[in-house]
Amino acid sequence: MCYIVRQITGRRVSKNAETEYQVAWEGYGSDENTWEPSSHLTRCRDKVKEFESLYRQSLMSAPDETSDDSD
Repeated sequence: MCYIVRQITGRRVSKNAETEYQVAWEGYGSDENTWEPSSHLTRCRDKVKEFESLYRQSLMSAPDETSDDSD
């Protein structure tokens, strides 16, 4: 059986320091999303790259919570 990645929806680092991605699968609901190591996603590198690009953009546009604007 062939599973098709619909979208990458999240990112985390596992206990063994490997990057894992939360995968939404074509034909399955969000309750069926799974965390997959990057090594399992070699056939959908375009989706991983797209997610990483959006992830980096969101980090750069996020407000800096370390600054103190109360002066």
